Amino acid sequence: MGAEYGKLHHTNAFRDKGVLNTVVTEYNSPEKITKRLEKAYSIFGDRIKYVGPDCGLGPFPSQELAYMVLKNTAEGITAFYSDSEI
Repeated sequence: MGAEYGKLHHTNAFRDKGVLNTVVTEYNSPEKITKRLEKAYSIFGDRIKYVGPDCGLGPFPSQELAYMVLKNTAEGITAFYSDSEI
């Protein structure tokens, strides 16, 4: 997502903490994660065994930003299971 954002906005999201923060809050918000999981579940159903971020956390410039990715992911998954009839 960082690479996609960088191409759209002609920047390198992994070099600029502010840009990467925007990517995390816009592209990896709990709401967007919930919607992605709903779409995936509509296609794959209970064949989904686990869910997590789509990238490693190593490239993040700070632990706080990596934590935000994990926190948003957890909140999105929790919302999915709270709202669904699984």
